[in-house]
Amino acid sequence: MRFSHTPDTGTADYEFDKQVIGTGSTNSLYLYSTSTDTGMQASMFVDFQYGAKTIDFVFNPRFAGPSTVVTFYDVNGDVIGSQPVSAFIGNRNVPVSFTSPDDTPVYRMEIHHEEQATSTGFGFSIDNLVVSGTAKTVTPGEFLADNQGDVWYGDAADNLYQVADVTSLTDAVIQGGEGTDTLKLLGADQHLDLSALTHPVQSVEVFDITGTGNNTLTLSAGDVLENATQNLFHDNDFNQMMVKGDAGDTVNLSDLLPNGMDPGNWTDGGTVNVGGVEYQSYQMDSLNTEILVQMGVTVTLQNH
Repeated sequence: MRFSHTPDTGTADYEFDKQVIGTGSTNSLYLYSTSTDTGMQASMFVDFQYGAKTIDFVFNPRFAGPSTVVTFYDVNGDVIGSQPVSAFIGNRNVPVSFTSPDDTPVYRMEIHHEEQATSTGFGFSIDNLVVSGTAKTVTPGEFLADNQGDVWYGDAADNLYQVADVTSLTDAVIQGGEGTDTLKLLGADQHLDLSALTHPVQSVEVFDITGTGNNTLTLSAGDVLENATQNLFHDNDFNQMMVKGDAGDTVNLSDLLPNGMDPGNWTDGGTVNVGGVEYQSYQMDSLNTEILVQMGVTVTLQNH
């Protein structure tokens, strides 16, 4: 989540990596100005990088004043709904709860507040902010985790990362987290070379290079190790990852580790049926590792 507030003195941004803010002994998100001008306005927004279907928090004004309006937006910046927070008393928590209609994820919440300033200034806080029902799709350049450039941190769900242009991944940090996560190429003529990225992709178990045309995935034994999970697709006690694709797509598979060591060669592990789809298995016994590549994809083994 990303929090920003805009008092009369400018804008400040704060970043959070959790779906809960201000609960327990942690501090609330507080906006305060020392201005004593009357009719002051203040606003803050919170971005939800994975979207949210339900949002709950408590609003606490420093002083009583006119109604506050909380507005909720979808991924395109269109208003989903709004909720007034009226008849509050200064320094008292007022609960706010919003559930998105039609399961449309909320990607931004804006709070606009106006009050009569006093001799000690004005301000408000939000506390106990909890979101649930997050979306499972993150697109490079839009609503990335923590808004720290291209930084992706998956949660416990089966997250889907969609990539329109592989050049956006050059300096990305991608950690799929728990669940079976998928990185999917959307276009054509894309060449994703995992070994050439600044940071290794981690815990992304499925790479879907189908796209809309011919795409290429280049990876090494080290890349497979970074993303494989034992017995994920079938039971053979190997650490496994998967590549989906079709005719015209290519996988270049090297047997090297990041330090240049050659732990052995990839060998033919036969065919494996997963969910009614046939995959060719390539195994490296010395690493107890297997990569499953969908039949029809051209595989070039680079054994040293």
